[in-house]
Amino acid sequence: MSGGDRLFVAVSNFPIVYSAGGITVWWGGSPLAVARLTGSASAQTKFELTVPAPTTATPGVVQVLVGWAGGNATLSFTHVEDRLPVVMGSPTPNEVYSSGGEEVSVTLSRVAAGTLDADVVVAFILPNGTSVLVDPLVCAASPCVSALGQSGRAVVRFSAPPGGGGGDATVSVMVGDR
Repeated sequence: MSGGDRLFVAVSNFPIVYSAGGITVWWGGSPLAVARLTGSASAQTKFELTVPAPTTATPGVVQVLVGWAGGNATLSFTHVEDRLPVVMGSPTPNEVYSSGGEEVSVTLSRVAAGTLDADVVVAFILPNGTSVLVDPLVCAASPCVSALGQSGRAVVRFSAPPGGGGGDATVSVMVGDR
C-alpha cells in the first residue's frame, strides 16, 4: 500500500459508536482520522481508514491503536509497500571487469506504465566504498528501459562504472520516487 488506499476495518467486542468521531485511531504513533463509520452494533463495528504513505520501502509491522470514550484496543499487521519495483534475478552479467564499461542488464517487475529512461537512476557502491550514480544507456535502436508486455516488467541497461578495485559491488536501481 503506497498511501491513499482505503483500509476497511471490522472489530468485534467494541462498544457501539454513532459517528466516526467516536473512534480514535493512532497509526504507528501518529493520529489518523476515521474516513467513514460504516456500521456499529453490539456484534461488530466497521469503519474505513485512508492509509498514510509508508515511511519506509521495507515491510514493517504497524501498530494501530483504536480508542473510544471508555478504552482502547491495539491491532497489529504488516504494512507492505507492494508497488515498489522488484529486481528479478541477478544483473546480467553478474561479473564485470573493474575497468568498467561493460553493458549490464537488470530486469524489474512492478514498473509503472509510462516509465521513461529519465525516471531511472542506477547507483553503485564499489568494493572500495565509493558511491557512483550511473544513467541508463542511451540506445539508438531501442529504449534502455524497455517494457516486456503488459506485466509491468522492464529491462534496464547501463554501463558498469570503472574503479573500486576487485570484489563485490552493490547495485541499486531506483525508478521514479520508488
